[in-house]
Amino acid sequence: MNTRTAPVFDGGYRILLYFSDPPGEENFYRVKVHKNGELLNEVGDLIVFDDNRLDGKGIQVRLRGQLFDKGDTATVQLLTIDKNTWRYFTTFREMANLNPGSPAPANPSSNFSNGALGYFSAWSADEKEIIIE
Repeated sequence: MNTRTAPVFDGGYRILLYFSDPPGEENFYRVKVHKNGELLNEVGDLIVFDDNRLDGKGIQVRLRGQLFDKGDTATVQLLTIDKNTWRYFTTFREMANLNPGSPAPANPSSNFSNGALGYFSAWSADEKEIIIE
């Protein structure tokens, strides 16, 4: 995994994430971003995707919602998650973006039984830290 910054017009920097997807297997990913040691954890910071149509290729992800200034420390984690966890986060994000601030019309897909909410997951991760200069 490689990261670099790109200046934006409104002042500050955004991160571009590059990595190679392993060929021949279905993969699901989540990206976590920390700014100066704090996890960016708003709904707009939830980044999940799969390798559909990208199997075995180089993948570039523009982290659009996270803006950094000179002197900031950015830590980016690329997590490989399972399909059920990906489905949970995807449905959660869709529901949160559909009607922000209103009660959810349904619950996100869960891999728990008996109506419990949430997900259980184990994952592998790669992490890079950069200081914006």
